[in-house]
Amino acid sequence: MNKAEFVLTTYINSSNLRATYQILNTVVPYVLLWILAVKVASISLWLLPPIIVLLILFSLRCFSLMHDCGHYSLFRSKSANRIFGFVLGVINAIPQYGWSRDHAYHHKTNGDWERYRGVADFLSTEEFSKLDPFNQRLYEVLPHPLMAIPGGFFYLAIKPRLILIMEVYEFIQHIFTDFKKGSEFNLAQTISAHQSKHWQSATEFWDLLLNNICVVGSWIFLSHLWGVGLFWSIYSITLSCSATIFI
Repeated sequence: MNKAEFVLTTYINSSNLRATYQILNTVVPYVLLWILAVKVASISLWLLPPIIVLLILFSLRCFSLMHDCGHYSLFRSKSANRIFGFVLGVINAIPQYGWSRDHAYHHKTNGDWERYRGVADFLSTEEFSKLDPFNQRLYEVLPHPLMAIPGGFFYLAIKPRLILIMEVYEFIQHIFTDFKKGSEFNLAQTISAHQSKHWQSATEFWDLLLNNICVVGSWIFLSHLWGVGLFWSIYSITLSCSATIFI
């Protein structure tokens, strides 16, 4: 689906000044709360829970603004929405461009049972009855609301990294398959002929790649700066809980 197929232009009344204020009053407190959490942790871990609750709420706010950037409704400029959407995506560890395309599809098809089954790919009772006992039990467990906690962490922290790794592996396989064909091998043609199952455009690929570089780079840097245990304890709780709420 082309993003242009879901347009909110009629309902958009953007303000660059208000958008800038919204970004600042969300991202700045989020960063300061992280610094405060690290300082407080050196005094007493019992002081951390209220700060983590605030981190979760501001993480949700970052995601909400990222959502608006995806609809090109936060700033007047499309470029500004893309830039700040990318930054907010890095904060939430999710590639904004690809997520926004999927989200536009959700808006376009929500309620159309044949095309969209919701975030958990829900089954009808008839489809459920056709599953074997093992898959029925699996289906009963996976869509359970409590599974949104580990599922949320997987959705944000793991899935975008896994998608990139899987696609690189498939791309290498594609190159070797063409190479085995013999003298007709042409690297440029092989690259241009490759059709990814995980993204629909070059823009989406670059957004995914740059998001992974920034996110993983920030993980390494902050783990080194604040300590692996402390950083990942706070980060995983914040990311899991905020993802559970917005999902």
